[in-house]
Amino acid sequence: MSDEEAQQLVQFVGFIHDFGKATTAFQTKESYVASPSLDAELVEQLEFAGFHDVTDANITARGRSPHALAGQALLERFGVPISVAAIIGAHHGKPCDTKEKSNIIEYTANYWQHDNDANQQKLGKMCRQNFSPLPYNAVAMTRLKIFR
Repeated sequence: MSDEEAQQLVQFVGFIHDFGKATTAFQTKESYVASPSLDAELVEQLEFAGFHDVTDANITARGRSPHALAGQALLERFGVPISVAAIIGAHHGKPCDTKEKSNIIEYTANYWQHDNDANQQKLGKMCRQNFSPLPYNAVAMTRLKIFR
């Protein structure tokens, strides 16, 4: 890998490392500072943006899709090679020990807000697909040997 390719890979990983935070499970969990007003404001902003019934989202297995694992699963879903997606999955120091793609299937609500309601899932899927990392720097990514 050339120096330029290494730089592009590092930039991509730096840009996308917290992509798993763009999930229902993460966005609806209690804030780090345990601020009910902050949590309510975030839910209000999500609902204003078109995510309906966020307060009623039934996220019963939130801990099964921590953001690093979710990021790896979403990146694999969008076609990023596992050799790169695994860096995201391990960015807190521990590699994921589960099948990432199956995590989306097993804990659908963690990613798309509801397990079975296709209408409720639609906006979440659309947002993440429109934010797919592949368009981020597709030309540079296709030149990287790791993406071939």
